[in-house]
Amino acid sequence: MMLDFSKYKKKFTEYANSFLNKDKKHDEDFILKIIHSNNVKKNAEFIAISNNFSYEDFFIAQICGQFHDVGRFLQYHEYQTFKDTKTIKHGELGVKIIKENRFFEDLDISLQEIIYTAIYNHGLYSIEKYQTDKQLFFSKLTRDADKIDIFRLVSEYYNKTENRNIALEYNLEDIPEISKNVFNSFKDKELIEKSELKTLNDFKLMQLSWIYDINFECSRKLIIEKEYLQSILLSISDIYIKNIIKQMITNLTI
Repeated sequence: MMLDFSKYKKKFTEYANSFLNKDKKHDEDFILKIIHSNNVKKNAEFIAISNNFSYEDFFIAQICGQFHDVGRFLQYHEYQTFKDTKTIKHGELGVKIIKENRFFEDLDISLQEIIYTAIYNHGLYSIEKYQTDKQLFFSKLTRDADKIDIFRLVSEYYNKTENRNIALEYNLEDIPEISKNVFNSFKDKELIEKSELKTLNDFKLMQLSWIYDINFECSRKLIIEKEYLQSILLSISDIYIKNIIKQMITNLTI
């Protein structure tokens, strides 16, 4: 069977566009997710090219990148938030939506299971379940591709002077504080649980901690070259903590 990404891209576009109603305020966050999904697909392609993937693996990378956040559209439609801890795990919802819409019914079952596993795992604190090495591999790839674009998105957003987008900030209070548990986790080079977040600065530190969970060297190099970490750091309002983090980030990028 010839693996033609374009027909699956069409399915994604039709599904995502079904949530738009041509009202700028209503459509803003849905469009944001469409752009993000397209970018994550491109990041997945970048990782695949950098690592000389086979044609089939390149195709899987494209699909995982494009569809990784397909659950976000219904999540936001139903709850008006992207906060999984208050609603539903969007990766799990994405797998459910894909199966209900039979997006990949013409693909081999083994390929479908790789895609389902990667989508389920991509946004979790850590990879929870997989049955084969390939499912684990593409879960790691999808997590990298997703994080690269979130780094891009938030590093641009935090340093703009325009109106805030509360959906992007998980409805967290923008005060010059960082919670003790959040800071200690970062200092210990650990990922930060979303349940620990109390302020917007906590959220920013959680995003910075993702550098400890990057799986491909090409991903790490790209994040460093684009100076995403420095851009996020600039927006943190706690000066004392900022200086400590700055030195840690400098050590990471040497």
